[in-house]
Amino acid sequence: MSGKTMHAQPHAMVCASQAEVQAVYRRWLQSQSPDANGTMRAVTRESVRQAFASVLERAGRQPGLEAFVGHWQRGGRTWFWSDQHIGHANIIRFCARPFPDAQAMDNSMQAMACAAGIEPEDWVVFLGDVTFRDDAATREWLASIPGSKLLVLGNHDVFESKTLTRNPLRWGLDAVVDCLEIPVRAGLPAGIERLWLTHYPILSGLPAGVLNLHGHTHDKAGGPEGTHRNLSVEWIGYQPVELDTPGGLPSSQGDGPTIGASTAWRGR
Repeated sequence: MSGKTMHAQPHAMVCASQAEVQAVYRRWLQSQSPDANGTMRAVTRESVRQAFASVLERAGRQPGLEAFVGHWQRGGRTWFWSDQHIGHANIIRFCARPFPDAQAMDNSMQAMACAAGIEPEDWVVFLGDVTFRDDAATREWLASIPGSKLLVLGNHDVFESKTLTRNPLRWGLDAVVDCLEIPVRAGLPAGIERLWLTHYPILSGLPAGVLNLHGHTHDKAGGPEGTHRNLSVEWIGYQPVELDTPGGLPSSQGDGPTIGASTAWRGR
């Protein structure tokens, strides 16, 4: 962790708001759903769930998390994006990303993030699956982007392969969670009372009034428009977005990619 505190709020404030989202999300990750072949499997492997728990245990109490919640509640500028997959050449082919190779993809997303208008006092939320590169390269890439950084753990943040684990606490982040609830702010759709930040979309058990901000599904919609927003880079032009600004909350209808995907590489 980076050691920044940035106006930390009382620890109890963060803990009290998380019991419901943690219970629902962790139950969803253990639930059974059909895979591509119709075989019923858990939403995510037990090893991934255990790795999430291990990272959070090692992280301990996080002043950075309390700082983020306070920043959001005070109306501080906050940016969101997910599933960068830096260093992952195959994702270009899997999701028709508009880049010639992995290095060009990494450089382009880095440049667009730096040009987006993020200030040092802002926060940037990564909704999982940041990297396929090693710890040093990942830390360097993240450090080049302004702002404090919160990671919502994704499967590729804790496993480099099915057997080789990784430790995102080495990446210079300011806070790490597996899921998080934050209150709604002005500029978001009417009827939304709370935002739940997760990597995997929660497709069962989502309470009324919750908007689930997630990644994981890349260029596929993760859930119904009224209750979910997919913030994978394929949907948001490969750069972080502010949700409470005009046009900042993307649609999750269609089968993506959307904003700027056809020109994301041009001139970068």
